[in-house]
Amino acid sequence: MKFNKTLLLTLLALPITACATNDGLLSNYGSNRPAWLNKLQQLNNTSDGKFRIIQVGDSHTAGDYFTDRLRRRLQQQWGNGGIGWVYPNTVKGQRMATVRYNGSGWNTISSRKSHSDFSFGGIEARADGGSVTLSAADGSMDMQQISIFGKPVWSEQTLTVNGREIPATQNGWQLLRTNASLPMTLSSSMPWQIGFINIERPGRGVTVSAMGINGAQLSQWSNGGRVCGKIWHKPKPI
Repeated sequence: MKFNKTLLLTLLALPITACATNDGLLSNYGSNRPAWLNKLQQLNNTSDGKFRIIQVGDSHTAGDYFTDRLRRRLQQQWGNGGIGWVYPNTVKGQRMATVRYNGSGWNTISSRKSHSDFSFGGIEARADGGSVTLSAADGSMDMQQISIFGKPVWSEQTLTVNGREIPATQNGWQLLRTNASLPMTLSSSMPWQIGFINIERPGRGVTVSAMGINGAQLSQWSNGGRVCGKIWHKPKPI
């Protein structure tokens, strides 16, 4: 049995009167039996299914502290599906708990300071020469399933991933898929806009991704469901 489920969670800084029980655990104020919970439990019956949680928001998400605790607990119980969605390069004043970046020649642009044609997540790296290397924070070096959301200037361009050239298929935003081991180096002598990168392990498990921008507004995430829908079938916003 194989399935893939994506859960899109929006979390912005809003007043909350009661968010935890007396023992410090999170409370579920929604349905007693939400449909996504059934999907999560189906992981016990599959060898290669994925359950993806994507949290979007402002600084509470950009620090990746709450999401990292959630990630660890879910992956311990339901399997480690991998790193999940991450930004393509270091974002000043923000933190990704699962990856480390190293490189030069790539500029990070935020939707808070620019009105460029951004992909989902509102952060992009603009590459025109140079390279960036993404390493797993836990030091793992195994093979991963990679999805890169990128936008070339010309449809004939290629993006190099660990020495392998991945060709573009069109001019606009598109998803480039490949397999690569970590650390993973992206490079190109041609201009690219690189949005989010999804990194997953083969086999079953959960991924929890923190797509946050300090000071973000809800309007910045208006294309989230549309982009998720292009990648995975029927994401479930909550």
